[in-house]
Amino acid sequence: MIETSQTIPELVSWAKDREFSLNLPTERLVFLLAIAIYNNERLDGEMLEADLVDIFRHTMNAFEQSTDAIATRANNAINELVKQRLLNRFSSEFTEGLAIYRLTPLGVGVSDYYIRQREFSALRLSVQLSIVADEIQRASDSAEEGVENNENEHYWRRNVFAPLKYSVAEIFDSIDLSQRIMDENQQSIKNEIAELLTKDWQAAISSCERLLDETSGNLRELQDTLNAAGDKLQAQLLRIQDCVIGRDDLYFIDQLITDLQSKLDRIISWGQQAIDLWIGYDRHVHKFIRTAIDMDKKSCIFTTFT
Repeated sequence: MIETSQTIPELVSWAKDREFSLNLPTERLVFLLAIAIYNNERLDGEMLEADLVDIFRHTMNAFEQSTDAIATRANNAINELVKQRLLNRFSSEFTEGLAIYRLTPLGVGVSDYYIRQREFSALRLSVQLSIVADEIQRASDSAEEGVENNENEHYWRRNVFAPLKYSVAEIFDSIDLSQRIMDENQQSIKNEIAELLTKDWQAAISSCERLLDETSGNLRELQDTLNAAGDKLQAQLLRIQDCVIGRDDLYFIDQLITDLQSKLDRIISWGQQAIDLWIGYDRHVHKFIRTAIDMDKKSCIFTTFT
């Protein structure tokens, strides 16, 4: 059976029928993040209700909230996370009446976004691209062997399609998500620069220069890493594509290769576009500072850079 993407109406109907919804005020989100951090320290990935109550108590202390009726309030918070499919609750005769909790894929995904995805660096990107290169290399070798030995569809799905779909594509998606987070970080830095420029001028200029230079350097380092790997990855994808040309029965691989090529192009073009936009912003800041120092119009600075 060929895998196909769901249409928008199908996806809407699927989500509507299951009544999916998310409502995570800051306190609940912090509780979820605390659960995720605690869960990472456990080998079995399982937690008892007593564990969750203790975690809830710690988070409430951070918000300086009363600990009165803490067990009841913790139970309500736990039930909300279970209802929203962020936690799974299990009970059996082996737990002696005590429930066991595990984070759901959604709970892991939400917490992962806030906890781990912000750790985006040239080193991490280099490791991700190295893994991708190895997977694509193996897939391209398998594709050439498949042509040589006239392998059946099962072989192509297992040795070519699967690693590209479930390893390469997922890493590309992870890099894409990290780049979108970088976009958010750049906006946060712009807001920080705006705040600094409303304070002491001497200290503000020095701090702004540091923020501008650090961001520019990080973007260039990431782009150099992408450029170094981009052409080689595209070449390997073309090797696989050449192997399935004229094979109507392997159209699903050709479609996947086209999708991966588009994702790779988008990832690489993002880097150069981000650099170009940041260079423009850098020039704008320096021009404005030179003008604003003379005019001392501090009141207009904040709205200009946000």
